[in-house]
Amino acid sequence: NEQPVGGPGTAGPAAPATNNETDTNNNNNNVPANDLNNNNHQVHSSIFRRLLQLGGILPLSPQEETMALEQLVDMFPQYDRADLLRNLRDRGSAEMVVESVLMGTFRGMPRGGLG
Repeated sequence: NEQPVGGPGTAGPAAPATNNETDTNNNNNNVPANDLNNNNHQVHSSIFRRLLQLGGILPLSPQEETMALEQLVDMFPQYDRADLLRNLRDRGSAEMVVESVLMGTFRGMPRGGLG
């Protein structure tokens, strides 16, 4: 009737950590404080930038505009790309164009003229 070292219902003492586990743990805890501050600054500045874009105050960069237009074309293939681009530039964000399509205020004709 020998019981395991840890008592009834336990598997015994935990195995010691290997060198790899210890190295990984130490690496995670040794992140320089300035890296964390930089990451926080990037998050706050990207949130602030996004809010300005949603408000129409800050225009989209050419790369952001291209990505947003591709998303809009994928979501609304019934509308002409030029109409989507015009509305994207007028409204300042893909979210606002989506809202205008869903609310029925989108300025553009569906392909085939069935709108």
